[in-house]
Amino acid sequence: MVRLHAALADGPARGFGLAELHRRGVVVDATDEPHVEELMLASDVLVADYSALMVDYANLDPPIVVHADDVDAFAASRGMYQVGPAAGGVPGAVLRVRRRAGVRARRPDPDAG
Repeated sequence: MVRLHAALADGPARGFGLAELHRRGVVVDATDEPHVEELMLASDVLVADYSALMVDYANLDPPIVVHADDVDAFAASRGMYQVGPAAGGVPGAVLRVRRRAGVRARRPDPDAG
């Protein structure tokens, strides 16, 4: 399930790839879903940029990956949370590379101990 930021909803990110992946059944394009809270409850992992949404999502206790390939420049120009849970900041792993990254999460086994 993918929900693009409202600023990207009508741009090339949706046209380049997301629409095709949705058409092929690879992902669900939830960009037009107005209630992000329902999407958070239905998801297994959050991949975000600098969105404060990660703070709300952290309360659900799933994996969070922050895609922040420009984190140093962003922090210098705008300031931001401390990076990494040990610093009491971003509640998840910080991905700093500029390439595609696969994230895989499993739902907890309801039959497990």
